Amino acid sequence: MSNVMEYKGYHAKVEYDPNDNILVGKVIGIADSLNFHAQSTNELVSTFHQSIENYLELCKKIGKSPDKEYSGTFNVRIPSELHKRAFIKAQQEGITLNKVVESALYAYLFPETTIMSEFTEQVAAFADSIKNLSSSISLTTKSEVNGNVSATAGGKATNLEKSFSKRENCIYLPTANSFNISKVQSALS
Repeated sequence: MSNVMEYKGYHAKVEYDPNDNILVGKVIGIADSLNFHAQSTNELVSTFHQSIENYLELCKKIGKSPDKEYSGTFNVRIPSELHKRAFIKAQQEGITLNKVVESALYAYLFPETTIMSEFTEQVAAFADSIKNLSSSISLTTKSEVNGNVSATAGGKATNLEKSFSKRENCIYLPTANSFNISKVQSALS
């Protein structure tokens, strides 16, 4: 059930007036005032359509452009502290306050899309940080660093070992026979 009607791109909100026992409609989303009423739903639809037709005809007759619904500009009344905090955060993020309000409206109207979009952005940021992290951190064992090259490397220093001295961020992993997860965790923190 809806209390909003649509005709030719204009919308009207309908309410019941118990004092006069009639249905009252008001065209919403435009600056001009258009109201209509009826005693039945069929009559309500008819008077709404007629109201829009009369409005369009009058605008044409007097040379005025008919108002279009929702110009994309509106005033928002909020507590001053909320206004201040939103403005400061927008400035910190390099966006406008309009963009903040737009984002909030999208989150309100399309919560599932907003959540997926944020999730996708977070996954992309995480993937980028892993790429950056993997390019600046080498994983090796202390024995490889100390020159105790394993038999699998054929007794020769690996590229990893040669480049180790040039790397600043290295995490030492214990050798296979002395592996201890707490050592790895402490090395990572």
